[in-house]
Amino acid sequence: MSKQLRIFKSIAAPCAIAASLSVSSMTAVAHAATLDIGASASTNAGLQVNSGVIADDISIPPGVAVIVTGSADSAVDDASAVNTTDSYAQVGNPFTDPPTPFIATAFDETTQPDGDQARGLYYVESTVTPDDNGKPVLNDRILTSTADLDFADLAVNASASSGFEFSRDLILTNTSETTAYAFSISTGFDVDLMASTDDFGSQSIAEAVFSLSFITSGTVALEYFGPSARSSEIDDADPGVSVSENLVTSNVLFDGVYYEASVSAMGLGAPTEGALSAVGRFLFSVMMYPSSSLRLSFFQSQSTMTSYIDPSVAEVPLPASALLFLGGVGAFAGAKRKRSQHHDALSSTYVDQI
Repeated sequence: MSKQLRIFKSIAAPCAIAASLSVSSMTAVAHAATLDIGASASTNAGLQVNSGVIADDISIPPGVAVIVTGSADSAVDDASAVNTTDSYAQVGNPFTDPPTPFIATAFDETTQPDGDQARGLYYVESTVTPDDNGKPVLNDRILTSTADLDFADLAVNASASSGFEFSRDLILTNTSETTAYAFSISTGFDVDLMASTDDFGSQSIAEAVFSLSFITSGTVALEYFGPSARSSEIDDADPGVSVSENLVTSNVLFDGVYYEASVSAMGLGAPTEGALSAVGRFLFSVMMYPSSSLRLSFFQSQSTMTSYIDPSVAEVPLPASALLFLGGVGAFAGAKRKRSQHHDALSSTYVDQI
């Protein structure tokens, strides 16, 4: 196996969510649902320092680690269902031609004998492009998270989820003792979220966070020029659909961009779907005075969940499947759900040292 490939096995089950659902019914009438539902989140994100060219006196060490923490999970309350998991990672190398992307992906699927299945999956790809002096001045990311239930006649509980956090810091330092340098920093995102449900007892949610924040040391002047492009298209016409988004840009307490969005759908007995497509482009100017430094924290997270709770089940407490954003940073937690053959969700951490 190539030394550039590292596969990290599960290091921990995801944090349990302290919640449970109790579904009650007067009678336990057998109920079979046809489900083709799910949630998806995808983000294309970019960060560019001064259009890819930076002064010789501005140093940007390439060795700051990329950290991805992700989890995928699926469950079907069926003793005959078979669970399969896998994960893969590829170490990036910006100095190949073209640059080799960093990749992390994982999936967890639970399949019944007839082929019906629940599946959670995420995929992260990050490409760093250096300038002529080897400084990592461009970073492009492709991020995907999905959770799906595909059943012809499901008569038991089932769920799937996936999510991750992805962060990388760049540290810019003006090594000159006499000269100040001015340059630009641009960043942006294309975010697409979708959540669909069908029968009673089904629910789905997709969430995404994008942020770029700045921490300064010494004398650094930052100016935010505002969004050069900003738009959102929202589809929330179906009953049971909720869509939200929030954008925070530089103010007296914060330098940078923070964006979060979510789409959720609740099954009301008919096909229901909600969606959001958002675009944002943001520009900053920087003046770095001698011996100053600027730390850029570039972060994204995504979470998806879909579940079905059989409405005919009477007075049976059922563990909840959910995804949370904690502390505004999009921490992912996925609950281990009941099924006859228990398994732990696939949870992995990947580190790319380039």
